[in-house]
Amino acid sequence: MISIVLYGRNDNYGYNLHKRAALSLNCMAEVLTDPDDEILFVDYNTNDDFPTFPEAIQDTLTERTRRVLRVLRVRPAIHARWKNATHLFTLEPLARNVAVRRSNENNRFVLSTNTDMIFVPRRGTSLTELVRDLPYGYYCIPRFEIPETLWEGLDRKDARGVIDTVGRWGWSLYLNEIVYGSSGNKFDAPGDFQLIERKDLLAIDGFDENMLLGWHVDSNIAKRLAFLHKDTGDLTDACFGYHCDHTRQVTPMHKSASQMNDLDVFVHGVREAQLVGQRDIWGCAKDDIEEISLARPVSQVYVGALETVITEPLQAPLEAGYEFTQYWDKIDYDPRHVLPFLLDLLVCAPRDLRVSYFGGHKAMFELLRVALRRIGFEKDLLVTRENAARLGLPPASAGVAAPDEVFEANIFIFDCVTLEGKAVSDQMSAPNAAMVDDLVRSFGRLVDAERERMRARSGPPRRVVMINALENRFEALVRIYLDYARTPFSSRLRHGFIRPSDKRGPLKVYRERLDRRGLRRWIKTAAATTKN
Repeated sequence: MISIVLYGRNDNYGYNLHKRAALSLNCMAEVLTDPDDEILFVDYNTNDDFPTFPEAIQDTLTERTRRVLRVLRVRPAIHARWKNATHLFTLEPLARNVAVRRSNENNRFVLSTNTDMIFVPRRGTSLTELVRDLPYGYYCIPRFEIPETLWEGLDRKDARGVIDTVGRWGWSLYLNEIVYGSSGNKFDAPGDFQLIERKDLLAIDGFDENMLLGWHVDSNIAKRLAFLHKDTGDLTDACFGYHCDHTRQVTPMHKSASQMNDLDVFVHGVREAQLVGQRDIWGCAKDDIEEISLARPVSQVYVGALETVITEPLQAPLEAGYEFTQYWDKIDYDPRHVLPFLLDLLVCAPRDLRVSYFGGHKAMFELLRVALRRIGFEKDLLVTRENAARLGLPPASAGVAAPDEVFEANIFIFDCVTLEGKAVSDQMSAPNAAMVDDLVRSFGRLVDAERERMRARSGPPRRVVMINALENRFEALVRIYLDYARTPFSSRLRHGFIRPSDKRGPLKVYRERLDRRGLRRWIKTAAATTKN
């Protein structure tokens, strides 16, 4: 009967986002009763390293909500097409269209609303039943405001209790004030409840994706629907809608000087319902949009992969230290300990990304390769043919490729230990010395490639992950060439992105100073130079 359409991203937009969104989602699910009813949340432009917003708050969602909620993920790579045309990180019309295009075709209505609304049906307990026998049309309700202190005190998982309480507060606390609208809108803030015939949205080519600056998307769709419906239906007698106010913290959309879509162009100047110019493309028609299941969230996939590849439990705590004079150049790691931290960096990434591995630690490589398959990565780890031989891989194995292909990956992992998984030292065997030289040379090639990409603006920065490049000779690579995160020592990881070109010297300087004593002095200089 109803497809509720929402959008957002995992960025804590506005005050106490996780609380008001959970309240809203749970209460919406509570008033849906038809087997075809659904809530479609479009997670728009969340960082690839993060889970979607519903995944991040799933433990605060009711079982009923998780059952009816569908999560559609629009990755940053899609938003990149518009990022130079807008200051916003989310594009409302595009996000809503993604949901509309993929909504349940059995449903008559699309309810376009937001993740801060609580609906209180006035006749019975089901929004579904209230709209089931409505005449053909387009319908709205007024929006009543709830002060932040009120909604913040509610139990987000007690949906029925919240609906009853808010409905009572509306009368007892004088919240129920109908504010009429302008620009042809029956009520103020119409976008918080626009009940639209699904077939009408398809016929008029969805929401207008040229609206890139925020505001008035609801007024635009209302104006265009007015060409199909003489009057806007009023469901005030059937349902009240309460808005969880969140303006303590001023968001980009609520700043006094925030940019807005032009009313004269997108409302007053609208002359027809259809958008012929976007007919074949609206809602990312040609993109394969990921659908995320809360029945098996990414955290469950992650733990399952780890438990599959790590087959023996730890019998006693591992031990390590990093005091400079005692442990410099003597640190190594157990790959079973590092894998959870390494996989954590990759588990939310698009599954079609390519990951390249440099190094000769076969145990780490094999654990990572199998774990990536388990979490759904579509392609094998990439390694050069030279590196494949060190790892014991046949030349024709999946993932073994020419250097040019290996350096076209999206993520690069450098494993800074010997072939045996031990700390690199001055007394290395010839095979280990050759491996280290190859690893450093590959790192240098990546530095050059990334800086060229920056100059050419030919794509987003690519993540570099360094395993065991800390408290040893490899740390200089991180300090000088990476804009990196200061991760805990125990993870053995440093990760980040190549810095732009600067005056701190070419990588060949590092190759000339692989001796332990000289590098110690250089580390101190590098640390001072790069200190934030």
